[in-house]
Parts: sequence; C-alpha cells; structure tokens
Amino acid sequence: MTGFRSMIASAAIALAAMFQGLTAGTAWAADTVELKDGRVVEGTIVREEAAFVIVRLADGKEEIVLRANISSLTKDKATGQPAPAKPATAPTQPQKAQTSPTPPTSPTPPASAAAAKDQPGKDAKRSLSGRATRVAVLNFGPPGHWQGAVGDTVGVTISSQAFGKAIELLEQDNVDVVVVRINSGGGLSLEMERLQDVFHERYKPKFRTVAWVESAISAAAMAPWVLEEFYMMPNGNIGAATQFRGSLESSTGVELEMVLARMEEASRRAKRDTKIMRAMQIEEPLSATQDPATKSWTFFQDLTGELIVNRQGEVLTLTAPLANQIGFSQGTAADLDELMKVMGVTEYERAGQQAEEFIDKFMRDTDRIEKRFREVATKYALSKQAAAGAQGEARGAEVGRALQFLRQMRRSVALNPNFAFLLGGIFNAELTPGWFDNEERELRRLQRQGQ
Repeated sequence: MTGFRSMIASAAIALAAMFQGLTAGTAWAADTVELKDGRVVEGTIVREEAAFVIVRLADGKEEIVLRANISSLTKDKATGQPAPAKPATAPTQPQKAQTSPTPPTSPTPPASAAAAKDQPGKDAKRSLSGRATRVAVLNFGPPGHWQGAVGDTVGVTISSQAFGKAIELLEQDNVDVVVVRINSGGGLSLEMERLQDVFHERYKPKFRTVAWVESAISAAAMAPWVLEEFYMMPNGNIGAATQFRGSLESSTGVELEMVLARMEEASRRAKRDTKIMRAMQIEEPLSATQDPATKSWTFFQDLTGELIVNRQGEVLTLTAPLANQIGFSQGTAADLDELMKVMGVTEYERAGQQAEEFIDKFMRDTDRIEKRFREVATKYALSKQAAAGAQGEARGAEVGRALQFLRQMRRSVALNPNFAFLLGGIFNAELTPGWFDNEERELRRLQRQGQ
C-alpha cells in the first residue's frame, strides 16, 4: 500500500509473540509436541492452523510451533479430540449467524463519570480536589505542520524505547491524560509489537491514554490499536495495514497468519471487534448493522450488513466520517480544546512538557542519524569500490576511509538495531554483527593485496 514501509525479517518466526487469549477451538490438556531437533513442547494446544500450532505452556505463555519442524504430535485423549486444522485464510463469505455475537466495536467515550468507574481512586481524588485534568500530548510521528522536516517511520523516529522512557517524566508532572497524536505512514512490524506492549502494559494502567489520528497507516495503525479510545481529526484516516516483507512483497502463509493472530489479540486488548483490523490487513469484505435500541454495531465478514464498510478485493482505510459512523472513533476534533470536549473533560491544563519535548527531540535526533547513516553508507560503498581499483598507498588510504565509514555505520546500528532491518536494503543484506565483521575482513584482504 502507498506509504507503507513495514518490514519483517525471517527471524520474526523465531521471535514470534507469545499471544495470549487465542482460544479458538477446543483446548486439550497435557498435549505433547516433539520437534525434529529433539526438543519437546508440553502444554495445551489452543489453536491449529495449516502451517503451525499454538501451544499454551504451564506458565501461561504461548508458543508458535511450525508444522514443518514437528516430528510427532500427541494430544491428551482424556479431554477430547482436536478440531481439524483450519485453512490458511477464513472463508470469504461466512454466514451472518456465524459472526455474532460480537464484542462492542468500541466503548462509550469515558466522560468524567465513566472515567471514574475505570480508575476509581485516581478520578475520585481529582473530582474531590477540584483541580483541572492534566493533559500531555505525545507525538507519534511528526505532526503535519512540521511539513515533512522529520521522518515518520515506526521503529526509527517512532520508538517504543522513547515512549517507555517518557513515562517517568509524565508521572513526575502528575499527568492524568496522555493523548497519542498519530501521523505516520508505517514502519517495522517488530517495533509495532513492542509499542503495543508499552501502551497496553505500561500506559493504560497509569493514564487515560487515547489516540488522536491525523494519519495512521500500516504499522502506525497497528501499534496503538490496543488503546480503547480513538478520536479522529477532520481529515484523519487509519488503516491499510497490509503486511510486507523486506522486499516489499506481501507476506503469506505462516507470517501472515502470525500477524493476523497478533492483531486479533490487540483487538481483544482494546475490547474491539476483531473483524475491523482484519479488513485492514487483507482483502476481505466488511459490513455492519446497527441495533436501533442500543446504537451498537455488529460486524460481518461479508456484505450482508446494512452498511458496507469494505468491499471484497479492497483493504480497509477508515476516514473520519466513516470511523465515527461505525463507532470506531468516539468523535472528531480539530484542536485540543475540541478533543477535550469530545472526551468529556470540562477543565484541563497542559502538562508533561518534558515528556513532550523528549519525544520530539528523539524524533529529530534519530531522523538526523538515519539521514547521516544513508550518507555514510554511500561513502562507504564508494570508498570500498575505489580501494578495489587502487594500488599501493592509494589503496591503503581508501581502505582506511572505508573502515571509518563502516565503523560509523556499526555504531549507528548499535544505537538503533532497527537500522539493521530498515537500511539493510542499501546493501541487500541484514546488517548483523556478522555482516560488519565480514565487511571488515574483506577490507583487510584488499589492503594486504595492494601492498
């Protein structure tokens, strides 16, 4: 999709998230999976797919095991028989009866009373003290008015590490509400998963954390998906979350199934219908019908609903009006004053300035490092080429320059390991420590040959 820059290395299978709550089908106790390398995985099989199975271990974590690596699989017969393996993709036209009941698409916008219910101690204290709600706005990507001066890549300028470090600054300033202002065209899948965990496990327990969307495409839509509250800017858009490999080929098979499962869990964390994100990830239809009494929406993975949200053969991107219509967004706001009114905050004050400045400085600094990396990479390639064609002292001088550039690149990757994936395309390789070692050995060989 346009603007999408998501990448996933083959190592993602080994680093695959241990998803919680994937309970499709029947569970069996004391199941045993023997791998071809001799390892044995014991637990409860909670999901079977054509290419992999998911086993819940004794500690509650879950492990994805590729069928290609399985030598034998034994299930506990005392508690039941497994369901047949599911196909790699869901049927394109499920019946309406098969899709309901579904969880509510989104929670009611927490006004002061609703917020107090969610965080009784914190909000009750605020209401008794009478003080204004303290609000911080953290930029998830450079706002539009920066006019493209800084890059917007998830995993480079947008970092889970930076958002994690900002928490202490927010707490020091007694922040109540964190607004994550999103403007990004996507980035790295591995960083998307880390950001989900930071938002769900660290932000949500401490702050009322909401997303405010200018533009959220691919990984930028997926990373904050765990937040319950989404608000749109008037021209905001969110979606187009198709998964790509490093070569910008669409992911298929086990890689696609893994990211679909990851986003199902993200939807559950946000108490949001899983079908919405699924339609953003693959070309699958989506329709909806509203209950006249409750005004809640029920979604279907076909075109049988009253409202067609996404047609077959398209990948969903929600505009602000459509997001509001189906209840995904709790409202539209052009500025912070409007956003606070929509959120039900009657009196607020800006807070968390240090955290805001920290996030913005991180984006500018990493953007500068990325651009410098690309410059240094070009100089390294030219110096290496010149060294191969030179002799004697001239070759030694070129090798020396190339070594300087190589070491600068190595330091940049050490500062941000995501560069190894994102910028490896410059050399058609993943910039691992082994790659740097091999390049240095090659330069040393050139130097010896030229003497």
